[in-house]
Amino acid sequence: MAGVDYFYIVIDVSESMQGNRIGAVNDAVNNIVFRLKRIKAAKGIIPQIISLTYSVDVQWSTPFPVDVVSFVYCDPLVVGKASNMAKALLELETKLDRQSQAVSAQESNTTIIYFTDGLVTDNLAEARDKLFNNRVYKEAKKIAVTFGDELTLDIAKENLLTILDSEKDIVVDDFVELNRIIFEQYK
Repeated sequence: MAGVDYFYIVIDVSESMQGNRIGAVNDAVNNIVFRLKRIKAAKGIIPQIISLTYSVDVQWSTPFPVDVVSFVYCDPLVVGKASNMAKALLELETKLDRQSQAVSAQESNTTIIYFTDGLVTDNLAEARDKLFNNRVYKEAKKIAVTFGDELTLDIAKENLLTILDSEKDIVVDDFVELNRIIFEQYK
């Protein structure tokens, strides 16, 4: 039986992501889905995708991960001024906990990709603590794609470092680098 690779895509849809930023995210996600479909055919893995959007509220695209062939990405709308990343992280932790109960680590790989400008309006401490105690999260490959200008980029990186393993996991508006990081495991 082929291995299952889970891809969690977490997208900030707060007001600060409007315009070119959300457009770039949509292009990047569509590219990731396209490439995963090709990898499935060539390598015999089973990519499962689920996406979550957040601003004031959190919304899952599907209630559970779906095969990449069946996954339909709908360009999300930018809504709300707040960027409640902690709320999104707590939702993510709950899904990862269910995944850990359903699938053993030997049978799967997990990649979590955050698309955000990294600016948050809630406190990340509690969510971070829960995530870092989650087995699947600890073992997952985590990548954050962030956007910003010189004034906000340092704040974004500081916030993202609280939920990632290291600064090398932060990609600044570079989708070629994002693809390299995601797909190097399938060479």
